[in-house]
Amino acid sequence: MSFSLKLFFIGQLAYWLHCYPELYFQRVKKEDIPQRILHATIGLLFTSAAYFFNFQQLAVILLTLHYVADALLHGARLVHFISQKEKRTKLSFLVANSTYMFARLATIVLTVVVFLYGLRKLEFNFDYDTGNFNTPAVQFSAVSIISLFQGYLLYYFIAKQIKRTRENAAPVVVKTKPKQKLRKREGKKSALSEDDDLPEVDQATKKNLRNRPSAKAK
Repeated sequence: MSFSLKLFFIGQLAYWLHCYPELYFQRVKKEDIPQRILHATIGLLFTSAAYFFNFQQLAVILLTLHYVADALLHGARLVHFISQKEKRTKLSFLVANSTYMFARLATIVLTVVVFLYGLRKLEFNFDYDTGNFNTPAVQFSAVSIISLFQGYLLYYFIAKQIKRTRENAAPVVVKTKPKQKLRKREGKKSALSEDDDLPEVDQATKKNLRNRPSAKAK
């Protein structure tokens, strides 16, 4: 293994390990902690397995696909927050979502081709000292675990996009408040306008008639 490849995997393992204390320093919410711990644990396990089972070349290709798809998704979110043009936002999310789904499918295809076609041409051998773990058990385990995980990510992503599309397409119902106060004010205004049309003597008599019931009530 070359020095640059070793340095790459050391950086990857250090990144996934630093995610655990980062939860404390960033003061992450309690409801978000389990999801982030699961994400860091899966990344650490996959990277460690690829390093110790001597599948570094395949792991570099798969990690590159994964990081390119994630980078485009984060870039689309930045465009959504910064840009005020709807067409630019839709285009960026279209490219990012298409790349994400392509990366998931490409990961499954590459895994199947390498483990079930490429490595089967070589002699099956298990040698811990030389780092050769080319056995049917390792091959089928790697293919099944990676394929199931990528399929789950693809299913979760598609379900999330469908849910978001339905929420955006649903009509927004605006609840109107009752206009009782406005009606009372309009009634008072209409009464005052009627009184203004009368002569001053009639206005005075009308006010006296209105005040009599209130005086009797007292």
